[in-house]
Amino acid sequence: MLWAVRPPLTLVEMKYNMVWDGIFHAFTWSMVVLGLWRLWLCGRHKDVPWSGRTLVGSMIVGWGLFNFIEGLLNHQILGIHHVRPGETQLIWDLGFLALGLLQVAAGMRLVRLARRELPPSPARG
Repeated sequence: MLWAVRPPLTLVEMKYNMVWDGIFHAFTWSMVVLGLWRLWLCGRHKDVPWSGRTLVGSMIVGWGLFNFIEGLLNHQILGIHHVRPGETQLIWDLGFLALGLLQVAAGMRLVRLARRELPPSPARG
């Protein structure tokens, strides 16, 4: 995302882009660790039903949020890249945003269905 700001025409620009690429990946992995930690903390609550549907639904919500935010920032606000550049790029970009929101809605529905079907789990130590 940030590494494409400067075209890598010289060694200095390539190094600049690699530094930002590394910062981006460090941030991304930090968010993965933070998310796993939060998942573990939430799973210890007695009112959280553990199920495959809850996990898959939550993952779909996360992917949808990522796609929506990434599409909004990179495609619309920053204009770094587009889903399909050309005359119809706005339609493709808006479709990508809609798909992200659809993923969020589908994931939330799956989590709600799982919550209705399973009794609350016992308190975890």
